[in-house]
Amino acid sequence: MAQKKNSYNAAQIKVLKGLEGVRRRPAMYIGSTGKLGLHHILFEVVDNSIDEAFADECDRIDVVIMADGSASVADNGRGIPVDKHPIEKRPALEVVMTTLHAGGKFEGGAIRCPAACTVWACPVRMRSRSGSRSKCAAMERSTIRPTSAASRKTR
Repeated sequence: MAQKKNSYNAAQIKVLKGLEGVRRRPAMYIGSTGKLGLHHILFEVVDNSIDEAFADECDRIDVVIMADGSASVADNGRGIPVDKHPIEKRPALEVVMTTLHAGGKFEGGAIRCPAACTVWACPVRMRSRSGSRSKCAAMERSTIRPTSAASRKTR
């Protein structure tokens, strides 16, 4: 007698919340978990800076590849807003970096952020700083979860 196959039903459907899908299967979002994936992550970050330059919002982009393989990207553009998001009630930097499909480019004219959370979810360690002369915010993440929530500082 043939063995009965396991039934496939609604109980087997898993819903991944937040960035869990990106963390479980990063190659689906960045193409690879090897050097090509790292290249894709770096490209996404640099691309945001280039968008700022094309919008005449910055005139300097610094990309530095460190000896340990890490990278730093900085520009003098507008950055991701750091004030509190009116609906999410969290700093906009935190919303953009931790929520899929959160960004300013959906409505046009704003900075490009939709891939930011994918970039945030993938690296082993990442630090993000954004702001202006009067307000700035920073976030840092190691392994899976943010090590500190976005915090506002006045310079």
